Amino acid sequence: MTWQEEQDWEAAWWSNCTNTLDEEWKQLVVMKRFGFEEIPGYKNHFVFDMQGKRILDLGGGPVSLLLKCVNVKGFVIDPLAYPRWVLERYYEAGINHVRQKAEDIEEWTERWMSSLDEVWMYNLLQHVEDPERIAKSARKLAPMLRVFDWIEAGVMPGHPHNLTVDKMNAWFGEVGTVEEIDEHGAKGTAWHGNFLLSG
Repeated sequence: MTWQEEQDWEAAWWSNCTNTLDEEWKQLVVMKRFGFEEIPGYKNHFVFDMQGKRILDLGGGPVSLLLKCVNVKGFVIDPLAYPRWVLERYYEAGINHVRQKAEDIEEWTERWMSSLDEVWMYNLLQHVEDPERIAKSARKLAPMLRVFDWIEAGVMPGHPHNLTVDKMNAWFGEVGTVEEIDEHGAKGTAWHGNFLLSG
């Protein structure tokens, strides 16, 4: 499949973005690995305090983890065209949504490298055209990089890359944690890490 065909498959999978509960449950698995705890006693469940940080979510989709955060200045980069109400939800939450490929993040490096606190990437690299390019570019954007992705999952429509431990360690220049996961509907082998970069 071409990159565009892969994106068309992904868009069809999300459909009208109204049935995302399964994916949002899986996001709790990611937030746990990112090291965040829910705000105790908050009126809504699964809310996380980012303490005013500026965070870029690469490939955040229609339900970015940033939507579950408070005290955050958020940015989402994603190439898919989502329904208007999805974009309005981002706008109402104060999150900037930019429609573009994650590979093109290099365009933003000079603009953002001094202003972002963190970059988040989760369940992203299986879906993109050039995962190595994205990994290396993301390292230049912020002092903290948080990554979670599935490895050894095979190649299939919408997932043109089979990620491996060796590839992930090499692309990010970091040794990630490898973990077998079976929580909240998220099942498989994951590579993840929270990397404080020297710049």
